[in-house]
Amino acid sequence: MLTNQMRLDGIDHITAITADGQRCLDFYAGVLGLPFVGRSHDFEAPESHLLHLAAEPGRPQGMLSFIEAPGLGRGRAGNGMAHTLIWRLPQQSSVSYWAGRLADAGVQTERIDAGTGPRVRFADPEGLTHELVARDTGAVVRAAGSSAVPGDHAIRGLAGVRAYGRESVPSADILAGRLGFKVVGREEYEVPGTGRTSAFIFDEPPAERGEPGAGTIHHVAWAAHGRLSAWRQRVIGMGCVATPVIDRGHGRSVYFREPSGVLFEIAMRENQDARVAPAETTPSLSPKVDPRIRAALV
Repeated sequence: MLTNQMRLDGIDHITAITADGQRCLDFYAGVLGLPFVGRSHDFEAPESHLLHLAAEPGRPQGMLSFIEAPGLGRGRAGNGMAHTLIWRLPQQSSVSYWAGRLADAGVQTERIDAGTGPRVRFADPEGLTHELVARDTGAVVRAAGSSAVPGDHAIRGLAGVRAYGRESVPSADILAGRLGFKVVGREEYEVPGTGRTSAFIFDEPPAERGEPGAGTIHHVAWAAHGRLSAWRQRVIGMGCVATPVIDRGHGRSVYFREPSGVLFEIAMRENQDARVAPAETTPSLSPKVDPRIRAALV
C-alpha cells in the first residue's frame, strides 16, 4: 500500500522524438505558444540533445521534451506506446479560439464534443497527436510564453496522456494496485498531483504494429515522493524489469515498461537546479541518433 511519503505526484514530463529541431520549435513555441525553456545535452547520450518546452513551477526543464534525431524516419504509434498528449485550456471558449488559430496556421483539426466537454484534436508536423480540452483547475500558473496567444486562452499545462494497450487486466492491477493510479472509468485512470490531476487513458490499439521514430512519444515520466530505491523494488516486485537508479545530472530516475509496454519513468525532483542551456533561436542539430530510440525497438 502506498503512503503519503511514497506516492506519485502526477506527470512530471513527457519525452517525444523529433527529426527536425527547428521545425519542432517553430510549431510548439510559435504556433502553440509553449515557452521554450532551453536546449541541453542528453545526460545518457552526451552527443545528442534535448529541447525543453512548457515550463511550470517546480519543473525547470519543462513539461515536454524532444529528443533531437536528425534524419530519423517518421514513426507510428501502436500497441504499448503513448500516442496523444492532452493539454488543459482555461475555459470552453478557448476550444473555439484554438480551432481557429490552428486552422489559420494550416493545421487540420477535429472538434470533439464528449461528456467531458468540448475539445480540439490535431497533430504536429511530424504526426504527434494532441488534444486541447477546457479542464483548468486554476491552481497552476502558466509561465510567460508567446505574446501571440492571449493569456485568457493560453495552454495551461498537461492534463494527461492517451496510450494504446491490450493488457488491460495486468495493467490495471499494476497501475491501480501498485502505483496508486485511481480508476475513473473503463481503461481510464487519474494520478493526483500538486495543483493538478493527470489522466492516463488506454485506447484499443490499431492492427498495424507501432514503430518508434519522429513524431512518437518515447516515455511518460511520473513525479514521485519517497526513496527511488524503494520505488525500484516495488516495480520489480510487480514483475516488471526496471533499470538501475539513473543519475541524470539534474535528478534521478528509474525506467520500466508497464504490462502493455508503455515506457514509464519515475522521476525524483530533489535536485532541481537543472543544467539547461540558454535558449537558442536556431539550435544546431546533432547527427547522432539517441541510442535509447534503438533500444525502444526491443
